[in-house]
Amino acid sequence: ISGGLAHLRSVLGGALHDPLLDVLARFGDDDPAGTAPGDIARRWLVEPCLNLLLATGSTEARDAAEAQLASVNDTRAVRALGQLLHVDSVDADDLMAEMIEEAGKQTRELGKIDEMDGESANELYEMIGIGALKFFLLKVDPKKRMMFNPDESIQLQGHTGPFIQYTHARIRSIVRKAATLDIKWESAQVDTLLPHEQNLISMLSAYPGKVAEAAHAYSPALIAGYAYDLAKEYNQFYQAIPIFSEGDRKKLALRVALSGQVGEILGKSMGLLGIKVPERM
Repeated sequence: ISGGLAHLRSVLGGALHDPLLDVLARFGDDDPAGTAPGDIARRWLVEPCLNLLLATGSTEARDAAEAQLASVNDTRAVRALGQLLHVDSVDADDLMAEMIEEAGKQTRELGKIDEMDGESANELYEMIGIGALKFFLLKVDPKKRMMFNPDESIQLQGHTGPFIQYTHARIRSIVRKAATLDIKWESAQVDTLLPHEQNLISMLSAYPGKVAEAAHAYSPALIAGYAYDLAKEYNQFYQAIPIFSEGDRKKLALRVALSGQVGEILGKSMGLLGIKVPERM
């Protein structure tokens, strides 16, 4: 299955149907609830691709994909891809280019990249655009239906990849500022914790278990959901509790330390999904 997934990633930039069917041809009478490699491949490859066709394909492709996703017979999904050979293929290159262009447009409108050179800005646009597309597809359980919405996926607020990327960039800015103030946050200690601080520590401690759960269930959606929940909890912490206006150096160091740990786990979580996170955004 790892070989199948690697093959899928390598061909996603071109026409989907022929290379993907070469991979899926190995899987015939799969059990959608089973744990054999073929069963897992159907859940990881077939269902997401049907969802992608439903969101971005031609009229015929969308109709065929929708019919198969609505079917009570899940094993028909494999044969559905064979039917889709006879309709126009999805141009994933165009979709990704559209996402990158939209990411650039929205980033320029916010006016937060004036100090970036052209090459760095283009790298950021690609990171945001491709990250938004990947996150939107991976946050949904492969067994569930979804409709891809480019405008929704690129927003900096809500259950999106750019929201998590922006949170990571904000945290990196805090860590850099702490370094300029010579704040030694790596070994921060305090006697008491505020509720928001306790919540963050609890969520950070849940990361290894969440990774194990996602691996056992073969569900990247669990990692996507965890990353979003952690980013949302951190933003509530950031809004409710002062960091650099705190006069107590121990409390200040603790809050920088918490921020740094959240940033590290967000980066690792998004990395598991194949999504890059920026230092600045």
